[in-house]
Amino acid sequence: MRSEYEVEPRSEEYYEAIFANSPSSEVSDVKSYKENLIPKLKHYEGFSGTTEIPTQGDVPTIGHGNTGPQAYMGNTITREQAHDLLVEDVEKRDSEIRRLIPRFGSLPINLQTALAASYYRGSLGGSPKTVKHINKGDYLKASQEFLDNDEYRDAEKLGRPGIRGRMESTSDALYKFGTGINPPAIMKGGTL
Repeated sequence: MRSEYEVEPRSEEYYEAIFANSPSSEVSDVKSYKENLIPKLKHYEGFSGTTEIPTQGDVPTIGHGNTGPQAYMGNTITREQAHDLLVEDVEKRDSEIRRLIPRFGSLPINLQTALAASYYRGSLGGSPKTVKHINKGDYLKASQEFLDNDEYRDAEKLGRPGIRGRMESTSDALYKFGTGINPPAIMKGGTL
């Protein structure tokens, strides 16, 4: 007997139909997901006009979470410069995430945005099992695997409680795409 929280993942035929009916040109999709991603990352990352180390043991960051050569101690930038750096970072990571997840451009915009936001902070690239499940088309397993890691479980202890909500957002988007329904609240914590 199935519990009320167990669901059947969508069929392979369902996903094949989605991918077969996706636009032949991804240009509009790319623009749309990036338009969603920039404000989402600004919200998640906040803004720092001076280079800082956000949490103990972290790397120096500036602007909206930029860790590139501009993030050296003592440097300052404007909001406009931070925006430009963020756009540059998103552009660079776009090709990286498309190599990591070949069907990325065929996924719904909200899932592209969630995956790209997690890739931006390193969570998705640091979870090869999640990526494997995504590439196999098992979005339900991917949603569960994404939260099954120490960074998520120990976020409070590591002084990074905001990470939990960000990771749950990605897990929820994977779950919803994989099942067609919103995830149950009991799923938080990586288990059903």
